[in-house]
Amino acid sequence: MRPKPTAYPTPSPTPNYPTVVLTPVHTPFPIKDAPRSPLHFAPQPATTHDVSTCFEIQQVILPSVPNPLDGGIPPAPEYVEDFDTELVPVTVVRAVNKWCGRVVSRESDPDNLASVVVEVPEHTGMLINLKIDNVLLQGSTGEAGNAPFDYLYRSLQPGRYSISIGEGISGAVIFSIERGQRVHITFEQTSASEVPRPAAQTGWSGYITSNTSTIIPYQGPGSLIIVRGGGPGSPFLLQSEGGYSVRNFAGSKPEHGDNAAEFGGLSPGRYRITFEGADIAVEVFVDGAGIAEVIFDLHQ
Repeated sequence: MRPKPTAYPTPSPTPNYPTVVLTPVHTPFPIKDAPRSPLHFAPQPATTHDVSTCFEIQQVILPSVPNPLDGGIPPAPEYVEDFDTELVPVTVVRAVNKWCGRVVSRESDPDNLASVVVEVPEHTGMLINLKIDNVLLQGSTGEAGNAPFDYLYRSLQPGRYSISIGEGISGAVIFSIERGQRVHITFEQTSASEVPRPAAQTGWSGYITSNTSTIIPYQGPGSLIIVRGGGPGSPFLLQSEGGYSVRNFAGSKPEHGDNAAEFGGLSPGRYRITFEGADIAVEVFVDGAGIAEVIFDLHQ
């Protein structure tokens, strides 16, 4: 068995993402709040009430002509390419870096009002945009007596809000807040799928539905990638840039839902998950502690 990669150079941020339309929708795979580093608030159970538009991906490019064969994943500098055979030529949904937010905790508000704490680790002066109906409330991390990477919205009315950072650089978090509650939200760069995403000649496509990893490698207990799609027994092949590969099968991890499989204990790095026989693969970067979820879906 080939060794797992121990590190991979941090991907370069991809700037100038288009503004995301804030449409509150139900997501069948809510973001899992897994602990990842000492910078993070205590995790809370996943909930369908909090939605990240980073992973609400609906645009798909259906093929009209055969897609060019993919050239395979280049090896990381510290590894020697040693695949026994060439990578299967498949259509690949590429991973891109995006600013994504998530609700990390809820607690009682000390003044029995409604408030939101927004954290953007290592970024002072980041613009925060809080919206409800047609009202926009803006602030910046570190201003008005806040901690350097935080901004606190006090005395809010109960309701359903959307929050984003910068000027069109992030997806939004859509969440509800009640009187007497304080919600903590954090924004970090993570690995998400390109938009629009391609489909293979078979009609299958795939994308990352959630990812709690950042783009910075973190020497944690090992990342987990959960995969769903196909039917019982469908084969999923995971490959790393360092030559590590392993195969698992849909339905082997029913605790994650129907036709689910998992790949655990993963070191920081970029991985490719191929739905074998469907000629489609999804790339994702994990940091060595976070959890990513990938789904394969069929388009006519």
